[in-house]
Amino acid sequence: MPWAWLYFASFILVAAFIVLNVLIGVVLNSMEEARELDRRQALRERYGVTGGPPVDPQAHAPVAERIAILRSALDELELALGPASDDARKSR
Repeated sequence: MPWAWLYFASFILVAAFIVLNVLIGVVLNSMEEARELDRRQALRERYGVTGGPPVDPQAHAPVAERIAILRSALDELELALGPASDDARKSR
């Protein structure tokens, strides 16, 4: 068959495209997991959360850890907005 090469060439190109996409997907997924691990570790260090199990990128943050982080963030926000929010309340 003189036109058989067209089928095989297109098959090889499509197969190479699929394999390359799968490889890129695996690399991007592992990079995202590493970024999430670093982000959670930085949050722990920033807000002084100690103890607990080591950071696992597959698991969700424990509730106590998330509450401690949110509480610290709320305290920082109250300090930043404290005098301004007191002045706004007095002017009403």
